[in-house]
Amino acid sequence: DGKHRLDSSAAFGESIAAKEETLAVGCQNCNTSAPIYSGAVYVYKPNKEGRWSESQVLSAPGVLFLGEQVAMHNNVLLAAGDDSSTFSRASLHNFENVANSVVVFEEKGPKFEQRQVLTPRAGGNRESITGVTVFDETIAITTMGSDTSATFTQRDKVYVYYPMNKRYGLEPKGKPSPQQWTNIQILTTDTSTYTRYAGGPHTSISGNELQYLTTDATTAKIAKATRTCQSCKFSAPALTADTGVAVAQTDSVLTSDASAFYTFQRTASADLLDTPDFNNYEDKCLNIMLADQYNDGWGIASLVVSSPSGREDRFTLQCTTENPHLFKYCPSTFEGGKYHIHIDKGEETPFGWELSYQVAAGSSWYVGDRHTHIDFLWDEKYQDFHIGASKGLLPQIDTCEICDPNKPAAKHRSLSNLRSLHHKGQTSSPTMSQAPTLVSSGNGDMWNEFSISTPTAAWFSSAPGASAKFMISDPKGKKLHRSGTGCYSVASKCWVELPDGDYTIRVGEGIRGGSTLSSDTWQFCGTSNPVVMNTAFEFSIVDQQCYVGVFTPASYTCTKQYVSSFFLNVDLLLSGGAASLSSSDSANLNNGLSEALLSVVGTAPTSSKITSQKIGSDGVTVSLRVEFQSAPDLTALDNFARDTSSASSLLKYELIGSQSLAAKFLQGEVSGVTILSASAAEEHDFSSIDESSFHTVADHVWKTASIEQESNNFNEYAEYVAEGAYAVVAVAAVLAVSLFVKRAVSKTKEEVVA
Repeated sequence: DGKHRLDSSAAFGESIAAKEETLAVGCQNCNTSAPIYSGAVYVYKPNKEGRWSESQVLSAPGVLFLGEQVAMHNNVLLAAGDDSSTFSRASLHNFENVANSVVVFEEKGPKFEQRQVLTPRAGGNRESITGVTVFDETIAITTMGSDTSATFTQRDKVYVYYPMNKRYGLEPKGKPSPQQWTNIQILTTDTSTYTRYAGGPHTSISGNELQYLTTDATTAKIAKATRTCQSCKFSAPALTADTGVAVAQTDSVLTSDASAFYTFQRTASADLLDTPDFNNYEDKCLNIMLADQYNDGWGIASLVVSSPSGREDRFTLQCTTENPHLFKYCPSTFEGGKYHIHIDKGEETPFGWELSYQVAAGSSWYVGDRHTHIDFLWDEKYQDFHIGASKGLLPQIDTCEICDPNKPAAKHRSLSNLRSLHHKGQTSSPTMSQAPTLVSSGNGDMWNEFSISTPTAAWFSSAPGASAKFMISDPKGKKLHRSGTGCYSVASKCWVELPDGDYTIRVGEGIRGGSTLSSDTWQFCGTSNPVVMNTAFEFSIVDQQCYVGVFTPASYTCTKQYVSSFFLNVDLLLSGGAASLSSSDSANLNNGLSEALLSVVGTAPTSSKITSQKIGSDGVTVSLRVEFQSAPDLTALDNFARDTSSASSLLKYELIGSQSLAAKFLQGEVSGVTILSASAAEEHDFSSIDESSFHTVADHVWKTASIEQESNNFNEYAEYVAEGAYAVVAVAAVLAVSLFVKRAVSKTKEEVVA
């Protein structure tokens, strides 16, 4: 530790526990207060700069060697120590440094407060503690029982404590008081030969299960106890697994998280991390499946699960992720109430109608898209989800509807029909299926016909998201004009009526990737060759004639989005600066920005370049172009663009913080660093441009680059640009001389008239 003891026996870090944004470190021999060897638990939390700093030092009056063992979950922190009173310990347990008490701390706001000291007793004597654990508000303390530290011939005892509150059905009567815990049961195995494991019990709780290490006198075993609800009692521990480690060894470890138990064992031949043992609590969590029709990811959209306290957990589907993507969602804080699920930024995401998700609570599945909102209610007592209110749920079984393969005949409506309709009162528009299916026949070789060329399997599936579909929209993916699929053995053709304009067609196989659908082909807009699945192309309708544009496979979209370089424009203000950045200042700024972005968006840029500097009354405004090897996490990037304060604090620390070369950066004039804005940027690569498609100024025509040929000769392109620039300058000079002469002649005429 170094702050309270200067020798190596302080034991700082002998025990640690961690949760989100909190780290607890035990130091049983630290002298934070009288008497000597009082011990302490140091609590660390991340500061604004993203570095961990000491937040609190915990000690407990009347307890020595505090911090020999620590455990933490949610807002409860446990620290084992040795009661310093003269109350006798259990027989044969009179060791100077063996814990016999557990101090319970509860987090209220930013600090932990001491609530209670738990002292497991056998008769009138305290028992020596070998393990502590906490899950939610359930506390388990394992003791040696009547064993000694040398023989290991007796069974462990597990003392289980529940909080006296409404959640656990133990709310005390009278005025509210600080939280207290009470012992509700003591667990031990029914078989006397299941003795204490020499390496320690390593007791853990996960959901409604409790496990600890024991032995059958031959090998290390795992004892498991379960409960049927949060406030119910645990069953008697039973041996369920064999770690394979001889009892004389002490190289098995057991731990857990909210989903599963994990065991590690060391044998003579190998170190093994066993397969996770998932708890039955996870069976009551939500099963969530994300799906994408075109297999190119969800873009900027994400599925949001909002807890009763306002916590948001976000999940998305990238094109590099398995489609569909299935996972379990369990409450992180186990708070009862409403959990709301919806897709965020589904409307802003191009081609957002391709996104869908399914959620299962128990044995029932619920289907949604970007317009769907679903509430699930978490039962604190029985720890499971139940469906609540919902809006925009989709059918759990899709139906196959037929669309007409022939051009629709013009409709003629008589005046009498209009009068009749006028007098019928309220009317509504006829409904149309979002995914009409295709039938055989048609008009043949017409651009309006979408057809499946070589169907090898049924395009349609009754499972939501499993059908292959074609989707026609505007080029930017904001409005869906038409979609469809095909029915089983029916040859597929469908008439598509579109007005003149620009469009995009995308054909995706949905969540059945890798199936026989992958070899199916289709044709539309008069394409001469069949097109494979998961392919899109742009097309234009002019005078009811169809013209095909660029083809784009979904795999190409993924490669461009997730593999190619990503660029970010960053503008920042160096307050107080009065001079331009030197080369060393620029290097320090680039390095500092790289560290800040790594912390904020989770990805370090490959390079950054200062594009402009402007000195003003407030300081120096600097613009940079930052390059990433691949696109950072979209959610993190969006959060950074919305709120740059965290990144600004980190960058300030790097440039002018106490550990930086503050006196040297911009001659020590900078008093503050603020990131003003951050936005995605486009970087154009001219190395593959076909120069033959460009024309000089004399031709009076400018054209875009051709995509049919490629050229890697950048020098020729640069020479061409230079020649064009000279031509522009020449024309400008001629116009300037002409204007000068015109003004001179005009002035001469005015003087003559005068």
